[in-house]
Amino acid sequence: GSTQTTGELTALAALPRLRVASLEFTKVIGELRLLAPLSASLEHLDLRGAKLEVELPYDRAVKAPSPFSAEAFASSFGASLDWQSMAIERVGDGGLGWQAGDRLVAVNGERVRSRDEALRELTRVPDDQLPMALSLERGVFGDIAALAPLRALRHLDLGGTAVSGDVAGLRHLAELRHLDLLDTGVEGHARGLSNLKRLRYLNLLGSHVPCPEGCSIWENSHEVFAALHSDASSSLAS
Repeated sequence: GSTQTTGELTALAALPRLRVASLEFTKVIGELRLLAPLSASLEHLDLRGAKLEVELPYDRAVKAPSPFSAEAFASSFGASLDWQSMAIERVGDGGLGWQAGDRLVAVNGERVRSRDEALRELTRVPDDQLPMALSLERGVFGDIAALAPLRALRHLDLGGTAVSGDVAGLRHLAELRHLDLLDTGVEGHARGLSNLKRLRYLNLLGSHVPCPEGCSIWENSHEVFAALHSDASSSLAS
């Protein structure tokens, strides 16, 4: 991939014989479901770190609910936010310019570390300092279950993207050898992947999938098998 490469994932769907898409650290964005037409061909998909940061002015007075509630504040301008990833799940008609899947990452150049912190920061800006700049991270998003039709996939890297959903949504990708979900909003339990017999590399660091004996990067079939079949994993899922 090249940091100069831009575009939408939907452009890949126009390449029905595409086997390899290495788009790591590019500015290619879009929803995973747009890749469904590649179900018969795609073997290698690397979208690690693919994102585009955009700045939008926010030019209206903000009133915060009291006591402060991120959910109530977001809904006041017609949006809902995923509490784990700060990704926008629903967008109202308030004219903010946000899109579903965007993540709020900075207010007036100040990076924010949590959703509540970001929304509180909006309430602190006096009216005479409006408009202010919101930095939004726009990237690859959607439920990973949307990739279930891509049965030819052998290599899948979604590290650092805004994808979410239950990791078990990938359980039918029987050809998968390499799976990287570093720093994603994916959740569930590792044993949801236990039928992926060919898996040789697994990275769940920074995801919301619990690791019974501590998260690691498992880099051979024996380590992966042990991680997916541990008794602790089973007890967590029960």
